[in-house]
Amino acid sequence: MDNLREKITYLQERRDLLAQKYLDLKLRKVKINIAGEYQGYLMDLMRKGLLEGYCFQTTETACLVLDGQSVIQRGNLHGGRRNYYHAWITLKLLNEEYAFDPCLNIVCKNSEYNDIFQPDIKGFVLAKEVLNMLQGKKNSTMTTDFTFKSGLLQGLLSNKVEEIYILGNNDVFSPMYRNNTGYSLEEEKGKIKKLDAHFYWSIG
Repeated sequence: MDNLREKITYLQERRDLLAQKYLDLKLRKVKINIAGEYQGYLMDLMRKGLLEGYCFQTTETACLVLDGQSVIQRGNLHGGRRNYYHAWITLKLLNEEYAFDPCLNIVCKNSEYNDIFQPDIKGFVLAKEVLNMLQGKKNSTMTTDFTFKSGLLQGLLSNKVEEIYILGNNDVFSPMYRNNTGYSLEEEKGKIKKLDAHFYWSIG
């Protein structure tokens, strides 16, 4: 298989049901609002193919509720004539390592993912580092409901919510990489029980 889309389709058909069930359970209360255009539960948006193009924000959002040793991988997937710069998650379950790629709707054994895409890893970060960064921002919450469009900030005065706003950077090893997201969450005994993520348009 040389074509990127063929590789994606092949791995989608290799879906691991055990890992899928685990992810459905862990992510069942994670919602995403994508720039006010559409919103829903992460796993539902994944199945509908609506997360493609938001790989950095989505993997970082998912890792907030996954096991702290899960890893966000960032790099190039080989797709024949062109490479695809991308982010996905690797996690361990019952001594098996899996690849979870919410933006391409892939849940499979990591060995299969590597065999098909032969990824060139540029950077990575542990899930617990992403959570630690969010927790460190909790005292810097902002009340807002806005979008970035064409580099212009458009404020909306209604439906305001309190969010922990994260503006990422271009460090490929950063917990929040190229991110522009507001998070609102409910916690119980120090663990996130419900998470809403609002992906904003990038500036520029």
